Amino acid sequence: MIGIVVFALLVAAAVMEVLSLGLNARKLRVDYETDLSLAAPGEVITLRYRIYNLSPLPKLFCSVSFYFGDSAVICEPEEWKARYARRTTAGVSVQRHMALLPHTSVSGKVRFSLTERGVHPVGKLYLETGDFLGFRSTVVSKEAEKAVVCTAPLLDEEPEMQTLGGVLGEISVRRFIHEDPTMIVGYRDYTGREPMKKISWTATAKAARLMVKENDFTVDTNVAVVVNMQDPNRARMERCLSLARTACECLEERKIPYALLSNGDLSSMEEGLGKGHIFAILRKIGVSRLGVYESFRSLAERCVKERRDNRSYIVITPTPDPESEAVLRLLQQHSDCELCVLYGNGGVSA
Repeated sequence: MIGIVVFALLVAAAVMEVLSLGLNARKLRVDYETDLSLAAPGEVITLRYRIYNLSPLPKLFCSVSFYFGDSAVICEPEEWKARYARRTTAGVSVQRHMALLPHTSVSGKVRFSLTERGVHPVGKLYLETGDFLGFRSTVVSKEAEKAVVCTAPLLDEEPEMQTLGGVLGEISVRRFIHEDPTMIVGYRDYTGREPMKKISWTATAKAARLMVKENDFTVDTNVAVVVNMQDPNRARMERCLSLARTACECLEERKIPYALLSNGDLSSMEEGLGKGHIFAILRKIGVSRLGVYESFRSLAERCVKERRDNRSYIVITPTPDPESEAVLRLLQQHSDCELCVLYGNGGVSA
């Protein structure tokens, strides 16, 4: 009787071994996602994953390894990192071993941050599983399908921010001078598009036709952040991108409408305000490869050509030089207030 039981177990083990060889890694699935698609340097990002065993057989051994780039920093306790994380020449990896029953899954998460601006692929992984008896293993790789964009850092404690703050204060004060309905500068014919409250019945009686009041008012000031990317020095240009982000964040905080204009792959954004507007700009800053498409003078001429009423300029340029000074004078002639110039080499002008 014992011999029959042993023989049956051996046969069952052999059958499961043969079946497991054919179902090795094909019946494992890994799903993952990050909670952020856009992050600032040092901001914690969470990658959540789930591993599914779709096979009718148990997986007595399987391992998943996530690989991050060399600019990634794992933000987990030291004990956790000692157990699961490994630093390699290509970056950092996180590995987890487990056993999975048929049609079950295991979930987990990894918190990490990024130190460098750019587009960082996330989710490159290696999935290893063994056969039923542990005689051989199969490894499959999966390339990253998602990416996190890391934008430039803020420069909120730099001396340039004092100059920027003064300019924004002046713009803010001017913005809130609203029209005074008691100050009437004249009358004109009613066109049918004006609201009834604008009709002056006294002037209508005198003219024997419908007349509307014209009030004195101030149009809201708007700002254009102009970024000159014409410089081969990467350190200065990275600082320029940080200045651009800081200026846009300050404008967003003060609820001042702003546009972004550049002569490179930072591209341009129409005037706007709100979460969607700042998100798009921060993403453009993050994905920029510092490409240049036109000269600084050409950019300035485009700014003048497309200029709106009551527009002020915050200009960000790598260094002061005779050519750029001439361009700045051109912009000053068409700026609604004193030009604010921030330099990538650490200087200011206002």
